[in-house]
Amino acid sequence: MGRRAQSAARHAEIVSMRAAGHMLKTIAQTLALDVHALAHYCRTHHVPTMPRPRRVALDREAFRQLVEADLTQAQLAAALGVSIRTIERRMREWDLRSGRNGSKPGAKHHDWSGGRRLAKWGYIEIWAPLHPQAKRGGSSVPEHRLLMEVLLGRYLDRREVVHHRDNHPQHNWPSNLDLFASNADHLRAELTHRVKASPRRLTLDGTNSIRTTPPCPGTPETLAQCPSEIQAALVDHIESHRPTTAHRRQTRRAILRSGAWRALFGSASEASDT
Repeated sequence: MGRRAQSAARHAEIVSMRAAGHMLKTIAQTLALDVHALAHYCRTHHVPTMPRPRRVALDREAFRQLVEADLTQAQLAAALGVSIRTIERRMREWDLRSGRNGSKPGAKHHDWSGGRRLAKWGYIEIWAPLHPQAKRGGSSVPEHRLLMEVLLGRYLDRREVVHHRDNHPQHNWPSNLDLFASNADHLRAELTHRVKASPRRLTLDGTNSIRTTPPCPGTPETLAQCPSEIQAALVDHIESHRPTTAHRRQTRRAILRSGAWRALFGSASEASDT
């Protein structure tokens, strides 16, 4: 009896095992058949050579909510109890993008410090990439300038200078800040009746050494005398200039050009119009 005839004699068993989802190699080993002859027999006698994949029904809105939670494809597959291939197919069909592996940007980074950094001359800079005056690679804005924008209800002009009355770069509260239309006006006010301009401090201890950098202070220190309602408005102002999950599919240039993702200075602008 030839190898193909052996497969024909076990036709009923082959069909039942294929219906149960067994692979050809497993069937051949179980029935003592040649796997190549078995594959040829399945093709010529219309026995499926591979089990047909079962399309899993997924709720689109629930799936989208999990994607917006910035889960990776492996995490999505584990949460929904499906294969990664199913997740990839749904992502293409519904034009979605899952979270990436490795370190996360922004607040989801393992070393996130609130988006604050200690810059040169002791100033505090805040991560706000969508701000029109963001610097250092298009990502940070000085905290005292953001606070002045909240107080004025408008964006500052690039030529405008915010001055600390006590010359401490980290005392950012309304009573300690003055606004000058230009750096010339700022210097004119600073150098009036002064014999010699005092050197700018590089560190908080008053030394001119930049070898040792003190840790970046938190908001309880830099906003110690700032009213709570102004602090809340400042937090809202900062968050308006930070990317959200809706920006993930945009290029960096498009993100930087998009600006704040919600209306700003609404009450202040309406008051100025009237």
